[in-house]
Amino acid sequence: MNKRFLQFLLPLCISGLFLTNCSSTSMRSKTPTSKQNEQAANASRNLIMYYDPAVGKEKLLETIEAYGAKLLFDYENLHGVAIQIPKGKSIEKAIAYFKKVKGVVSVSQDEVMQVTEPQS
Repeated sequence: MNKRFLQFLLPLCISGLFLTNCSSTSMRSKTPTSKQNEQAANASRNLIMYYDPAVGKEKLLETIEAYGAKLLFDYENLHGVAIQIPKGKSIEKAIAYFKKVKGVVSVSQDEVMQVTEPQS
């Protein structure tokens, strides 16, 4: 065979193998499971916050404790934390409250994203 033809054909075949391995043939239920519903409900009470590493996270951690929130994750390498807001406290008010903490650069509500298969 022609060398140029093989140089074209080989990458094409490899690409085709990758594409077929990435496609899913299993059929999944489109209705969320009870575990997915629970995760979504819990996520709605969570906030993800990022802080300026030059300022540090000490003041933020003190504020989290004083607010009565629960520290879920400390993303040290990303300079962020995830917290759960206590029931009975407004998420919107909590976001506004934590945005005022010295060194906090971003506050957002956690959310669950579900990847669905394309509909035929």
